[in-house]
Amino acid sequence: MIEIRKVKSSDAPQIKTYLAKIGGETDNLSFGSEGLMMSTESIRTFIVNADCYYVATDDGLIIGSAQLSPGRRRFSHKAELAITVVKEYWGKGVATQLFKALLAWAKANDIKKIDLEVRADNLRAISFYKKMGFVYEGKDLRMFMIDNKFYDGEYWGLLLD
Repeated sequence: MIEIRKVKSSDAPQIKTYLAKIGGETDNLSFGSEGLMMSTESIRTFIVNADCYYVATDDGLIIGSAQLSPGRRRFSHKAELAITVVKEYWGKGVATQLFKALLAWAKANDIKKIDLEVRADNLRAISFYKKMGFVYEGKDLRMFMIDNKFYDGEYWGLLLD
């Protein structure tokens, strides 16, 4: 049974493993199978300091994660979205459940806009973002470089009121 919950500091070792797994399953992230190259303790510190960080679990195993990172000062009305799901669970509604948890948090915390960056050829993710109400805001030429090849990116946004 899939559960959506706030991440806990005790999840840090599993988050480290999860990040390496998802990084190895797709080239659509800012990292590969090496994960984020952070120690477990650094991940624990990140979790403790995160404003909005949720995980999806199946029988206790992390299968998805989602974060909103609010801006500071004059950008405090906006938050940056990051959402990932293990490939085996793609198309099973996990990202939708995670996003709904983030959206509830955003509304409760007076966030007026959610922004994201996505690889321009990641049509699966773009379809999801459109379904969630995001609109295209612009292009970033050569956003990614993987194996000495460039890939364009896009900016998408969701206005909350």
